[in-house]
Amino acid sequence: MESIAINSDQEQTHDVFKFDQFEINNDIISLLNCFNCKKLCDAPKFFSCCDKLSCKNCYTLSNKKGFCLICGTEKPSMKDLDFIFQSLFDSVRVPCSFGCGKVSSLQDHKSHEESCLANPYALLPCNKCELRFTKPEFEKHDCTEELLASLKKLKIEFDKRFSVEDEKLNKIKFTLK
Repeated sequence: MESIAINSDQEQTHDVFKFDQFEINNDIISLLNCFNCKKLCDAPKFFSCCDKLSCKNCYTLSNKKGFCLICGTEKPSMKDLDFIFQSLFDSVRVPCSFGCGKVSSLQDHKSHEESCLANPYALLPCNKCELRFTKPEFEKHDCTEELLASLKKLKIEFDKRFSVEDEKLNKIKFTLK
């Protein structure tokens, strides 16, 4: 129990609970997972039909399919988070799951993890050719070889398109004769 002085002749006591902030944070974070895919929500919204939290990917997919992925309601509408829930969402900080030590907001968490140097699948940009590779690919990367491979692919695609167009022209010429 801790004492707090209200003024010089009054004193109030109250319980001070010291929780591990990370444990509280994990409990809050679990509330912010998408009800459908169970991943941490980015740009969360609620399905109006069942009041369940959804991530951007799931509510986009739900709109394409035409029904709620959670309860099956046709043409579900989405609603934004209320002020209290949005404030909670904005205040949560999430540690990097790849162990780099960075703690970021939920809004920045996904972009951080995609580019985190501790993420073995992060796409790293080459300073010379500006292509992006995972770490194992980056270690094997040779700009000249990549450029030659890209040119070969373009040539094959060009040849395919040109041969199709050439065939069309030949058919037209034959028809006109």
